[in-house]
Amino acid sequence: MDIATFIALCKAAKDARGELLAVAHKRLSHEEKKLLLAAAEPGETEGKFRIHGTDQSGPWLRAGDVECINPNDRARRVVCLEAFESLCKRGLVHHESGNLFTLTGSGFKEARMLQKKKGLKGYAIQI
Repeated sequence: MDIATFIALCKAAKDARGELLAVAHKRLSHEEKKLLLAAAEPGETEGKFRIHGTDQSGPWLRAGDVECINPNDRARRVVCLEAFESLCKRGLVHHESGNLFTLTGSGFKEARMLQKKKGLKGYAIQI
């Protein structure tokens, strides 16, 4: 999946808010929760996701300060991208510009609830 596909997913979620409520209310997967928590960590990259890529590794995601890539574990990269795709479809992430995506208000709200529930605010999250 390339950046343009993620941009289209985020735009579709924004345009069809009501239609996507059923998806939004499904339980978040473990990977989705980890991405939300990583992106919501306070600091310069708070609320930010970036999609990077190389010809060798293909696209990969950075959630806040956490990189979802391991040259020895292709599955990790793919699982992170699938979880990110789901967050886009839920309307919890939107496209800002270029390879930059950010949490929506709903995304921050969900992440804050997770932080509070797990007592994780201010701790580094490993994906």
